[in-house]
Amino acid sequence: MKTERRTCPVSGSLLRDPPTGAPDVVDAAYYDCFRCGRYGLTWQASQSVDAWKNQGSPVRKMATFAHALRRMQTGQQKPPMLTTDVVELIISKSVLPTLQEQVDNLVRWLGIETSPAEVKHVSYIEHGAIIGAHSLEGFLYLIHGMIDSGILKGSLAGGDKASVNLTFSG
Repeated sequence: MKTERRTCPVSGSLLRDPPTGAPDVVDAAYYDCFRCGRYGLTWQASQSVDAWKNQGSPVRKMATFAHALRRMQTGQQKPPMLTTDVVELIISKSVLPTLQEQVDNLVRWLGIETSPAEVKHVSYIEHGAIIGAHSLEGFLYLIHGMIDSGILKGSLAGGDKASVNLTFSG
């Protein structure tokens, strides 16, 4: 697999680093995407992803796929390797979480990643897939709602960013 790529084959987002070869799988590479996280992808699986993205609503599909990838990484030391079978399973079974599930996802993530009263900077590009947000507008709606309801304390920092921390309610 060529490693010159600078964008994620799933989401099209910029990569943190260039792809690296996968010593454990022939014809595969590992990617480190701001949106999707770290994962491996075989060449055959990348062809399935490309074909799937070109059918229908690519934005929603990419959000769904990125969220599934982030869920696969939870609690794992090694990034998941996506084969054609895994890609087909994600394509056929994955759905985005409901708004309440997105709230739960953000509360859970902040609870793991922060100490009490610690402010965390979150953004759609890096955290939208962890939460399961379909779009920037959905991400901002979620953050606004959580601040307004007292689950979070914080403020939007412009663009796709916010500085937040959990309250006792959260």
